[in-house]
Amino acid sequence: MAREIARKVISSFREPLDAAAKVEELSPRELEILELLTAGFPNKEIADRLGLSDGTVRWHLRHVYNKLHVRSRMEAALKFRSAKAV
Repeated sequence: MAREIARKVISSFREPLDAAAKVEELSPRELEILELLTAGFPNKEIADRLGLSDGTVRWHLRHVYNKLHVRSRMEAALKFRSAKAV
């Protein structure tokens, strides 16, 4: 097996553990917002449910994306789900 392929295979096995560690870095509010995001709620509805402004939800999501090293809602939700499965 080529080295590069072997690295990718090994990385894929470590991904859930890495995701779990990154999720642990999130604040309670960020986890709350990520839970609602994973449930499929749009920012406006998350804001309404938590009594926040839409801008505050976006601000928290930016921090979530940075901490989880993702670029989209879908990536964040998938990483969160894989972390919860561990």
